[in-house]
Amino acid sequence: MWNDTTKTGFMYTMQAPEAVTPAATEAAANVTPQANEPSADNKGQSFLAEINKFKNACKPGNIDASMFDVPQDVKFQDMDALINQMKKIPSAGANPADYQQYVQQMMQKAGQ
Repeated sequence: MWNDTTKTGFMYTMQAPEAVTPAATEAAANVTPQANEPSADNKGQSFLAEINKFKNACKPGNIDASMFDVPQDVKFQDMDALINQMKKIPSAGANPADYQQYVQQMMQKAGQ
């Protein structure tokens, strides 16, 4: 994501979701559908009827591949690297010398 005005943004890695199988709950198993709600028998037909209302309004479009290019004038911050760096910060109960050493290392990196 980025902001065109400030020319800054961030990036992070997203893991592919694992296969998810919905579990039937006791509450869901005891629900009785109302007469005007789609049932398992007519749900697909009802859905198709709704889609058919709009099928003539949909037209194929051509999208230029450049619309998916990452802008070259935006400075991105790697959020994964930031999170990993935050994990290395000594906790509040750590030795003060460890914290001071960490701060000095970060200041040296920032000066490079």
